[in-house]
Amino acid sequence: MKKKIFITIIWTFFFSLVIYSQEWINVSTLEENNSWIDGCFISAEEGWAFSGSMAHGDTIYHTIDGAQTWEVIYTLENPVEYIISLQMTDSLNAG
Repeated sequence: MKKKIFITIIWTFFFSLVIYSQEWINVSTLEENNSWIDGCFISAEEGWAFSGSMAHGDTIYHTIDGAQTWEVIYTLENPVEYIISLQMTDSLNAG
């Protein structure tokens, strides 16, 4: 009897995960041809992101409208160089 209750609870748990799980939707306005993307926000509106690949070089983007639009502020042209991290402490200083 306890085994049946346990199996029922487990089945209910997994079934509820399937029912209530959500699918990721890409809402990014950035190009999709890059291999990775990372960044940080210092407020709900202002943030930086970088994307790149070994073949394309890295690009740093900036937004001041909560990621509705992005401006390219820097691009590495040499594919040997790449960015691995980006951390801003305020709108003028990286940390």
